Amino acid sequence: MRVPADFTPVEALVCGEKLVGSPRQRPGPYLYTRYRGDFADALTGFARRDRKRNPNCQASVIALPELWLIDQTGGGFIPRYPMDECGTDNIKALNEILALTVVERERRPFPG
Repeated sequence: MRVPADFTPVEALVCGEKLVGSPRQRPGPYLYTRYRGDFADALTGFARRDRKRNPNCQASVIALPELWLIDQTGGGFIPRYPMDECGTDNIKALNEILALTVVERERRPFPG
């Protein structure tokens, strides 16, 4: 889902890691991280349009963590990444979030 124009995140929850994936993709203990800070650059990244697919593009797909954006009411959702010219997720917005201040980080057991 695209980030609604009236949604203002104050926190991001990231479950898993880049290259490792999320607990849904790879059940087992996972890294749980909460980020806070200025989300303006991340929101700009999520607002990018999908790029026109280039049939000659060769890209590798990487496993991504599960990302939740949370607003001041505690409501949240998993945003959709725009697609790059290779048809893969453009993760500039994720990288912006990973550069924010970490307020909590712990390895958690997989629920279940």
